[in-house]
Amino acid sequence: QDHFILAKGEGWSMYPTIMDDDYLIVDITPEDLVVGDIIVYVHDGELIGHRIVKITAFGYIVKGDHNPTPDPWIVRRDQVIGEVDWVIHNTLYKWIAELWFERYEVGLC
Repeated sequence: QDHFILAKGEGWSMYPTIMDDDYLIVDITPEDLVVGDIIVYVHDGELIGHRIVKITAFGYIVKGDHNPTPDPWIVRRDQVIGEVDWVIHNTLYKWIAELWFERYEVGLC
């Protein structure tokens, strides 16, 4: 069974896929991560959402769509919070997502 959290995009590293203040529906129980998936992970106490560009034996090489180079570290599997399933740009849909997550207490990060 899938479990989701609602997160908020911050910054422009994933532009135009994810823009500042977009909402992200994150599946915290992803079954299989592949190259091209956008993951949310923890690095130095911060949540980061970037796209997987390569998978190694040690973890994931990730990159913001708008960044010229990959992140300078390998994301270990135990750092991954989940996979971004949906990106919400529209104000009305953001409001609906807030109500749904608040009602079902799924969680905000």
